[in-house]
Amino acid sequence: MTNGIEKQLTRRQRERLAHMNEVLEAAEECFLQKGYRDATIEDIARKADFAVGSIYTFYKNKEELLCHVVLRIANKQIDDFNECVMPLLENPIAALEALTKVWCEHAIKYGDFLRMSYAVRHVDSIGTMTKPSEAKLSPLNKEIREAFSEFRTKELSVFEKAIEKKLTCDLSADELSIVFEGVAHNYMIKCMLRKIEPTVKSATADLLKIYKTLFLRNKCDGF
Repeated sequence: MTNGIEKQLTRRQRERLAHMNEVLEAAEECFLQKGYRDATIEDIARKADFAVGSIYTFYKNKEELLCHVVLRIANKQIDDFNECVMPLLENPIAALEALTKVWCEHAIKYGDFLRMSYAVRHVDSIGTMTKPSEAKLSPLNKEIREAFSEFRTKELSVFEKAIEKKLTCDLSADELSIVFEGVAHNYMIKCMLRKIEPTVKSATADLLKIYKTLFLRNKCDGF
């Protein structure tokens, strides 16, 4: 879809989009290396090989850069689901394994961004917390929230298919999703507290053992 949109742009518009993506890639690297607070626009400009003033022609401040980086990550999560999980949906056990791997890959690489995403989704600007029901979301923040919501809908499809094939215990797809997310988040927190750096492979294997025990029927021995 992105390629189709790009073909409709003028050469100058395509060049601008390419430069914006270069800045976002640099911002993502800087935020990952230094954290949001310590990374500066100067750091990002240096990494992207742009003048500082050029950065401000694309993004008005560091806050807006963070929002665009979070949106990129959310959309990549959707793309990874479509590529790795969706083709396996008719085999829910394989789909659950692929979903767990995608989740772990993003949690390990983008954990800090994913934790910040809650604030980004529910504030009009960083540092101005409101109740989700009262938040006046900017168009960008709304787009971020919708992207994460889309991923959750896709995640639910794995559990809906597992229920359809009678592979799970007596929980709804929403309840299974809550278990899935809750266990995964707590697993990562436990690793962090114990100063363990799990690999995608080890984290996926550990979580799948837990999931099989918690909500898959005994006949599901496909792991």
